[in-house]
Amino acid sequence: MTSVTIVNVLAALAAVQCVLALPLEKPLQPEYAQVEDLSELGELKATDLEAFLKEVQNPWERSGKFEGDIVLDAGQRNGLINPTLHWHKVNGFVDLPYEIVSNQFTVDQIAAIHRGIEEFHQRTCIRLRPRTASDRDYVRVQGLNSGCWSMVGRRGRVQDLNLQPGVPGSGCFRHGTIVHEFLHALGFYHEQSSSDRDDYVTIVWANIQAGTENNFAKHSASTVTNYGIGYDYDSVLHYGPFAFSINGEMTIVPHDPTAVLGQRVAMSEKDVLKLNTMYQCNPWLAQDRDQDK
Repeated sequence: MTSVTIVNVLAALAAVQCVLALPLEKPLQPEYAQVEDLSELGELKATDLEAFLKEVQNPWERSGKFEGDIVLDAGQRNGLINPTLHWHKVNGFVDLPYEIVSNQFTVDQIAAIHRGIEEFHQRTCIRLRPRTASDRDYVRVQGLNSGCWSMVGRRGRVQDLNLQPGVPGSGCFRHGTIVHEFLHALGFYHEQSSSDRDDYVTIVWANIQAGTENNFAKHSASTVTNYGIGYDYDSVLHYGPFAFSINGEMTIVPHDPTAVLGQRVAMSEKDVLKLNTMYQCNPWLAQDRDQDK
């Protein structure tokens, strides 16, 4: 096993530990533990790596959906730039009605969903609210199926967002995973699907499970945009480095050797900026610019 693989596995382990250890009462920023001296840890065995991959494999890798957690319909692939796929604004706020199928979740799981929703309320002009009888278009949060997945953008009428029930803080109920799926519903594809991704990461096709290569497809610049904000290694929408790996080796190698991919803690600063730009959340954009000064 190469030293590069060991370092990246350790970094990923640190990121997972961070997700599990941090409280979820308020939005969190990505935090990464740094390993100072690998010699103190000894050689990482292949069996350790296999156990690690099995333990932290994203549930969406087992869903069989496009890009792992995206449900397509006939018109889905001409997505994000199209304003008809955006949710409508009411009095300066983006109005996104939702319904939680409460009999499919525990009280703690529902609380975790609400904490994910609250991050949008605190950092953007998105306002998710329980649907009423008059709402034709809404997101139904269910736990009936396996994996975590969603449609991308506003599709019309009821559209499902699935979170496979599990312990809050793990699986589909990691805070960042809940936020990740709602970002899909709001109109975002995965970060590594952007048209310029080859300038920032290398896809190692030989390490990808046969039959899952479509999950690494790129979208053209005519259908998706980064709003001039740029590529984001820290995005909550970025795959981890071992996504769909067949052999325990990396499938996505960042060109920046210090980058840690696949965090599921919270939206990154660029995630927030892109979302606020897409929906022209002007007061929040002003705050974002002030924070960058």
